[in-house]
Amino acid sequence: MKIWANMLDCRQCVNMVTFYTFTGLLHLTALVGAWQMNFNPRSTVSLFEIENAGVASFPSDTSSEGYYDWFKLFISDDNSVVIGGKNQFYNLSLPLLHVNGREQWPAEENKKAACLIRGKTQKECQNYIRVMLQKTQDELFVCGTYACSPSCKTYRIQQTLDGGINYRQIGSLSNAKGVAPYLPQSNSTALYAGGKIYTATELHFDGNEPVIYNGDIRVQRNSMMLNVPTHFVSSMEYEDKIYFFFSEPAVEYINCGKAIFSRVARVCKNDQGGKILLKKEFTTFFKTRLNCSIPGDYPFYFDEIQATSDMHKGNYMSSSDQSNATDMIYAVFNTPQNSIQGSAICAFRFSDIIHAFRGTFKEQKGKDYNWQSAPLDSIPSPHPAECANSSTVIDDMTLNFVQEHPMMESAVPAFGGQPVVMATSLTSTFTQMAVDWQRRAGDGRYYDIMFIGRSDGYVLKTINKGRGSAIETVTIEEIEVFRNKPFTSMKIFRNPNGEEKLIVVSAHQVKTIPLHRCHLQKTCSACVALQDPYCSWAEGKCENSINGIQNIYQGVNSSCPADPSTTKESTRASSSPVDGAGDKKKDQDIKNSSAEALPNGKACFLWNSFSQWRLALL
Repeated sequence: MKIWANMLDCRQCVNMVTFYTFTGLLHLTALVGAWQMNFNPRSTVSLFEIENAGVASFPSDTSSEGYYDWFKLFISDDNSVVIGGKNQFYNLSLPLLHVNGREQWPAEENKKAACLIRGKTQKECQNYIRVMLQKTQDELFVCGTYACSPSCKTYRIQQTLDGGINYRQIGSLSNAKGVAPYLPQSNSTALYAGGKIYTATELHFDGNEPVIYNGDIRVQRNSMMLNVPTHFVSSMEYEDKIYFFFSEPAVEYINCGKAIFSRVARVCKNDQGGKILLKKEFTTFFKTRLNCSIPGDYPFYFDEIQATSDMHKGNYMSSSDQSNATDMIYAVFNTPQNSIQGSAICAFRFSDIIHAFRGTFKEQKGKDYNWQSAPLDSIPSPHPAECANSSTVIDDMTLNFVQEHPMMESAVPAFGGQPVVMATSLTSTFTQMAVDWQRRAGDGRYYDIMFIGRSDGYVLKTINKGRGSAIETVTIEEIEVFRNKPFTSMKIFRNPNGEEKLIVVSAHQVKTIPLHRCHLQKTCSACVALQDPYCSWAEGKCENSINGIQNIYQGVNSSCPADPSTTKESTRASSSPVDGAGDKKKDQDIKNSSAEALPNGKACFLWNSFSQWRLALL
């Protein structure tokens, strides 16, 4: 009977296709238009222009890309940044990216030979630095793929007489299984907190066992805990817990097909594992879904998380003071590869994340049953998600419940109820982001300024100009930084001397670029129309100032002097504000190109149990 009931549930999912196809087509068409409204930049800056405007690069010549490979940003401070690469890592000065020091660490020849025998390529059988944690001010923990045999070293950081940096190995080489990945393209995350190293990576060479591990205890070997393949994105410490952000195939959706869901999971920092049951395994591992979707009767979900910002006090909307700033993150999401190609940025408050983990749980009574909410009277007291003084004294009834109920019932809602940025494109998706938190503008309001890296090497600078609960996204700039190369890392750099840059990293190059290009706007009206919190018109020029003429919300200001009659020559064509007619033309061009991309103009929209339209080309 239970199997028949589940079959009916899935049949209803399928039968809904016929009824909702026409409605879904109209809905998605409207969504595409709405996404593009957020996308049109006020200014476009080419690669040539950006490289001639205060940009530093490492290496300056990328003709040797075969050597400088798979860069990853790890540690930065007021003066330097540490970058991991192939067979070595670098300490680079900021903002000029001069080499303060480098440490070479190639894999041994016997490890390379064994790697090749296992079927990997010469390029894969190198040592790519994937984990780097600063334990103390002068102690660095470094791990690499080491020719598909993950290994770690600890280094002492030393200052040289000429002001450079030297690294001296202390101790011996150690096994990094469960700490670092086997291949450079594998996703992993690590942090150092409370004297322990927390990692999320692949445990085995074949990538079929994702694991979260702290050196002593790990997540259970169970697809309900972590399903294959797991795409780990980031990790962070907050209060007495460690949080992990990732995506995985949704086990709760399996009765109606396959789907990827984005998750946040957490463990208590003082978790020691169980005494007998769950010995050497986390007793406080729970996870829940991150909801980044366009709301409505049938929400449209952005299911696949790509990256997160750092955690900081911020606000998705502009505000007149910082009293409403809260601990939060922004996250990058994409639609599935077999869907309409779209990207979104959603904000999440940590208070909402904590609230979700204090709620009820999902459960499945058997493999043929659907997932449902666990009865309230079945939840142990105290709540299993609370951090106990000692996990070794937790009773067996609670531990059994933990084993069978790793998933929370309620998803974490997006702060503001919907994405703050959305875009569709036939050629690119969002990949990385960084945030300049709570930047005060000339209008006296505070803005979170988002820098979003795309897969085609462009950076979008955006804000939400909305006041109150409204989301009104402005894309200020579209900046070409790398030519058709996706970003692997992004970070805001600022030092006490007033220098501020955006650090951007691809697999082959590191750059620092200015946060603003106010000087490119040559008239007051163009400067104000940019709607850039960094820029205002003061003393006859557009400059980085909060004391000049500015209007972030409307993009016009009656205080501007009249522009010269030669308006066309007063601003560069490539960086002039986009007018309304241009917006409409771009929207129409996008719709036309989208229609041409579909063979014979045919497409169907498949309905899944979470009411998301997925695009399937016929």
